[in-house]
Amino acid sequence: MAYEVVTARFRTELHARWSVFFDVLDVPWVYEPRSFPAADGSVCTPAFWLPSERIWFAAEEENAPSWWSRFTAAVIGSDDLWEPWNDDGDDPVEGPQIEVGGEWHGEVVLCLGGIPDGYTPCRDLTGGPWHRHDLGMYANGDTPYRWTVCPWCGLFGVTFWGYAERLPCLCLDDGKVDNSADERLMDAYQAAAEERFAPEDDSRPDYPVARRFLVRQEGTELAEERCTRRCRSVGDQMRAELPPGAYPEVPDGADTLCGSAPASYAPSAVNTSRPGRGGMRVVRASGPPHLLAGPQILNERAAEAGHASRRSAREINTLINRRPASGAATARLWPTSPQV
Repeated sequence: MAYEVVTARFRTELHARWSVFFDVLDVPWVYEPRSFPAADGSVCTPAFWLPSERIWFAAEEENAPSWWSRFTAAVIGSDDLWEPWNDDGDDPVEGPQIEVGGEWHGEVVLCLGGIPDGYTPCRDLTGGPWHRHDLGMYANGDTPYRWTVCPWCGLFGVTFWGYAERLPCLCLDDGKVDNSADERLMDAYQAAAEERFAPEDDSRPDYPVARRFLVRQEGTELAEERCTRRCRSVGDQMRAELPPGAYPEVPDGADTLCGSAPASYAPSAVNTSRPGRGGMRVVRASGPPHLLAGPQILNERAAEAGHASRRSAREINTLINRRPASGAATARLWPTSPQV
């Protein structure tokens, strides 16, 4: 399987964590695709656009952006809004009008606080993953809203209280089904909260937080056609890097998996739309992607090696990640990865 190692940059760590949440759920996202002008010459720049769901999403630790309600009014075409996070939330929304074209209309969602709790799967409306967030998010001038998924078809979206029957798939038509603590969502919250990021980059003060991750690429068959069969197999890498005796024998299939393929063997990157300063989760690369063969299989073999050699998972993974830059170790590929 061909993968591209990409680097995405964010204004805040919280934004980077939400990108992890969307990736775990396989939800396409664009970060800051464009800015919208206001009548007084100022601009607003929402954090995320989810093109499949047509949702604008912003996440802040404490305070909502000053333009958020006016932006919401422009997107949904309604001035009948209130700001529940303000003491005077019932007062009419005031300020210069923001211009948003119809191609960007959809839903508008704001989360104040960190990543929801992925360890509290309580389905009680007053608890669950949102128990530290005033019970949910703000959407279209109302609250509380929560991410949810359809228990039948898996459609992702945001609804009042996370009621899955309100999703556009309409799979549920009997009663209210709160699915905001679905196991898939909980796993995504937990992964987002536990993600580690590269040190902040002083050379990019507007986007100091970098997140590096793998994107599966098309063109695996083409890569195999171009392969010269000179690269080292995963089995060879195991023999060279893991402690002697870690394996009684090389696992089945390890000698047929390409463990290191130079970029010249890999297919050309997939070109995708990249408006504004942001980029889709699948981004346009500045060069051909690296080929990483079977990372899930390598993880399984690493676990077997740890059991056989009585070493911790951290020790085994440290050894695996010491391979040359042309190999399958993602830690070594970071410096040469294309930038978002």
